Amino acid sequence: DAADAILIGEISSFTVRPIAFSGEAAADRYNIIVVAKIVLRDLIDKKVLFSNNNFIYQEEYEVPEGTDFESVQSEAIDKIAEKFARSVVITILEGF
Repeated sequence: DAADAILIGEISSFTVRPIAFSGEAAADRYNIIVVAKIVLRDLIDKKVLFSNNNFIYQEEYEVPEGTDFESVQSEAIDKIAEKFARSVVITILEGF
């Protein structure tokens, strides 16, 4: 069966900034900002149901003691990607 709608997303920027530091001057908390262009199109009626050219998702990520961000980066990005996707869906549903 063919889909009735399509959700298109394009990441414009992905920024990781340290915001807190441990006693050794190593960052132990980061602020991660994802900016994306999101469009939900109705494929039947050929119209845009939702559009946001500057969708911003922001999350703080704490690095466990004794590790650094690089060693947990993949896990952090996976968690943030999942939360970002949930945020997109919630935003779209709240718009209806």
